[in-house]
Amino acid sequence: AEMYRNGDGVEQDDRTALRWYRLAAETGLIIAQNYMGWIYENGIVGVRQDYDEAVKWWRLAAAQGSASAQNNLGMMHHFGRGVGEDQIRAYMWWTLAAAGGHAISPQHLEYLAPRLKQAEIAEAVALADACAARDFQDC
Repeated sequence: AEMYRNGDGVEQDDRTALRWYRLAAETGLIIAQNYMGWIYENGIVGVRQDYDEAVKWWRLAAAQGSASAQNNLGMMHHFGRGVGEDQIRAYMWWTLAAAGGHAISPQHLEYLAPRLKQAEIAEAVALADACAARDFQDC
């Protein structure tokens, strides 16, 4: 897919690149699911920007424990892109991403914490704990 996207050794072809990315993502490859989310968030590789579609792919990767996808879902909830704006859900996803080792998520938590009430933070942490206990299913 990358070779077609960048024209490395083959003729550059966004349509073919997208087909390969999608195929890999549909087979459950986390990195491809993350990339499909990024493609749709940014409207690249021949697709129109579609936040709903980005969220769909990141949910699939997050359900497999991808800290990167969890961080991205936090961003989507924070800004209300593809989902309703929800700072508690943003905090929840960033908490999961930080626990999974995502380097930037702790900074997002630091930014958001002073803007939330203690009860909201407690709710977000409880949601994160419940999500982790379900192996990131139905979060």
